[in-house]
Amino acid sequence: MKYLLLAFLLPVSSLNAAEARLLIEPAHRAGAPFSESDLKMFCKTQEDLLLSATIAERVAKKFKTDHKPSIAVSRLPRTSILSVTVTGLAENDRKYLDALLNEFVSYKKSQHAASIAAATKALRDQIRQTDDPKVRAALKEKLLAFEIESKARAGVVRRLD
Repeated sequence: MKYLLLAFLLPVSSLNAAEARLLIEPAHRAGAPFSESDLKMFCKTQEDLLLSATIAERVAKKFKTDHKPSIAVSRLPRTSILSVTVTGLAENDRKYLDALLNEFVSYKKSQHAASIAAATKALRDQIRQTDDPKVRAALKEKLLAFEIESKARAGVVRRLD
């Protein structure tokens, strides 16, 4: 008995799939633009984070499903825009994608806040431990500059859809 196998290539839009574009701009320091290789490496790190077990676990806590969807992440060339596509959950693809991106953004914000808090605490501890008024004044100035710069360097993560 012979079998005939037919395969069809369908565009993603005709499958049950959900896609979103995510603008992820790295934090810039004044006068220090990113090279293409830096931007490529930064975007790859963000792709890896989107596909990581950490983010998957956070999504699993909020989105209950028996099936693991397929997640594809790609960078639009020469940009800091990621295209994220979820397939495999039929009508729930969009909901899963929304949960995935919400958890990604939430995680990045919490990590940024934690690193700022740790650095701020270290500077405040140094201020408390010094007896020299000149050193204390310099550290207070450094703390103020750090707090201002850290707000400016937060970076941007924003959905484009």
